[in-house]
Amino acid sequence: GGGLYPSYGFSNMIFEDAFDVEKDAYRSFISDSAVMKKIEEQLIKDTAPSFIFAMTMQNHQPYASPDGKFEGELDYYLGGVEKSSEAIYEFLEMLESFPEETIVLFLGDHFPFFSPQGGVYRKLNRQNGLSEDMYTQKYLLYSNLPE
Repeated sequence: GGGLYPSYGFSNMIFEDAFDVEKDAYRSFISDSAVMKKIEEQLIKDTAPSFIFAMTMQNHQPYASPDGKFEGELDYYLGGVEKSSEAIYEFLEMLESFPEETIVLFLGDHFPFFSPQGGVYRKLNRQNGLSEDMYTQKYLLYSNLPE
């Protein structure tokens, strides 16, 4: 697997098959928590400075309940955001005492694509997926470097 990723020149690449899908899944994808734990393992294992690029899918659409209904789509999405926040918090807590100076950049590539059936963007007076705002992302930068 990996498509174009091998051409990027990374010395090590980890994909879904490196996870225990039964244990590490949250809904339909590998959990952010499991990905953060893999990053932690890699940081501990590496003896030289590392550049780690990780892409998570935990909060990817569709935001439908297991029965395929889109009612409550925003709540479904926000439940995943809550789990992501918990995973990020635990990861940053680990980095607070990590002996190597570390910088982490968290960002998304777009806001969620809610279904027309769920009406989330309609209620917010936004067009689903057509607004320039969809791709204007904020980011979080963290560092454990001494002040």
